[in-house]
Amino acid sequence: MRRSVVGILLFSTVGLAACGERPAQSLSTSPGAVLRSEAPACPDSAGIVSQITAIFPRASLPGALARFDHITALLRPVPPGPNPAAARDTAIALIGYTLQVYRGLASTGSSAIPTQASVTLLINGLLCFVGLPSSFSPDNLGKNGAAGVVTPTSPTTTITTGSKFAGVQIGAGSATQTVLVTIVRLPDSPGPLLTQLDQYPLFYEFTVTPAGSSFTLPVVVGACQATSIVPPDPSRLRIAHNVAPYTPGSIEILPYAPAPFLNCTNADVSALRSANPLANLALAGWRAIRPILSTLLGPDRLMAATSGVGGTVRNFSPFGAVDTLVVMTPNSPTSQQGTTQSAVAAPPSVAVRTPTGRPFSGLAVQFAATAGGGSLTGASTTTDASGIATVGSWILGPTAGLNSVAATASPPQVGAGVAGSPLAFSATAVAPLITLVNCPPSLSPGHGAQDGLTRAFYLPRYPGSSLAQVNLNLSADFDPSGASHPGPFTIQLIARSGGFNGPVIGTSTVTVTLAGLAAGHGLTPFAFTGTPLVTRNSTVTFQFSVASSRDRAALSFDVGSCGLGNTHCGTNCPVVETNDASGTLSTFRRQGCGIAIIGRS
Repeated sequence: MRRSVVGILLFSTVGLAACGERPAQSLSTSPGAVLRSEAPACPDSAGIVSQITAIFPRASLPGALARFDHITALLRPVPPGPNPAAARDTAIALIGYTLQVYRGLASTGSSAIPTQASVTLLINGLLCFVGLPSSFSPDNLGKNGAAGVVTPTSPTTTITTGSKFAGVQIGAGSATQTVLVTIVRLPDSPGPLLTQLDQYPLFYEFTVTPAGSSFTLPVVVGACQATSIVPPDPSRLRIAHNVAPYTPGSIEILPYAPAPFLNCTNADVSALRSANPLANLALAGWRAIRPILSTLLGPDRLMAATSGVGGTVRNFSPFGAVDTLVVMTPNSPTSQQGTTQSAVAAPPSVAVRTPTGRPFSGLAVQFAATAGGGSLTGASTTTDASGIATVGSWILGPTAGLNSVAATASPPQVGAGVAGSPLAFSATAVAPLITLVNCPPSLSPGHGAQDGLTRAFYLPRYPGSSLAQVNLNLSADFDPSGASHPGPFTIQLIARSGGFNGPVIGTSTVTVTLAGLAAGHGLTPFAFTGTPLVTRNSTVTFQFSVASSRDRAALSFDVGSCGLGNTHCGTNCPVVETNDASGTLSTFRRQGCGIAIIGRS
């Protein structure tokens, strides 16, 4: 059952079309001579005849020699030559005949079967003789490779590796000229595609010769997925290949197409083996020489069947499976609170990773304010080496309420997707903290309160919507012996809605060391965690008590400028001081104790 899930086939419909010409060959023009490349590695006609004679059995030898004679005739500067294009077509046809004979002998177990090395030598010799790149590998003849010839009159042609783990199907009438198609397996690791998407073997190199050959109909390329590697979601896997400009990220993800000509049973990763050790070395270093080879040999073009146009691939271009998804998750809190028209403490940030957890760098992410009237800086950004993208800043709008930002990541390629995009961030904008009440204490001599009572005060009409902090000017009193008690003191202040028995709004407890009255006054802040909400214009009472003190020392808070019968005070201080923390709020003691109340308006 497991094999049926992960041993899936990955296929894509592509077409081949020319996009460049190979460099012109230097040709001999001696009268009666055969025109061929002057490259010293190319065998002469006698050498190729010798190779043909050594490889082909007696029954097939006349046909092979006749084809080669036709090639040489097409390259002579006398009628019917010179015709290098026709010579190349005939050479490709002879290579196809060579492959047919080789496979026939191999299938029968004949003792006369030529070696892969000798067949490869002949094929590369024929390619070089007619001015084509000698790029054929012994691996094309083994289970990890394939080679086949397609002509303009060929019926639908399927070319698969010996393992049937990779292949290509070319429809009848697709070829505009005779071409050689080769397939060879690439190492399983690292993935050869120019992408940060998760790659999954098996990887294969697909090549068409001559370079620039075209197909008029779609070509189906397929490769198997290794059974021993379990992707997070096999249904997302698609075949992909590198495209211009051949920089990191420049791949094309091909649309899915079925390829019933493959058999992925027991498809698995394994060490790449070849009958030719030099071929292994060449494959191991193909990434390093690929740009040079491409420059020399020219590119091929593969076109998506759905659109008829597509990206280009190099002559030595790999195909493999990629997981088409990346995942975007929050890298900062998705909800927070801030002050209107101020920057939030944690600017929205996202992390982008592949399904296997690898960071995806360089991905474009756009942040946009979607509610609340806020503004952003650095809204257009890209993920860094850790896959993180962060907005420069988020300034909340001018009105208290909900603000929101959306982060949207651009898919890395056409055909890929970003899970979790767009991603929403919210912030509740609240009014800034301000001083709602500020009643300064009376600092004139004799105006300090020294009765040591646990007392309370209240505001008949609370002027704000929340409570953040109360500042009291506290002093330690003298005991009867006249000794000073500087503390420490643990003091509690409870805020209630309504009277002394009303619901608790918040409680604040502080421990502080205070000087005696003779040493002056000290400011003690009582902070209320969470800035609790208060009903505007309601009555709020504050109960002041000493939880612990040294030697039962008395504490008091200073009265304001309107206290103790001060005839010069005004009526701007709204605080009403009471005798104790119980009883009716009408209990009058003094009005205008030294106090500041901080909250939101």
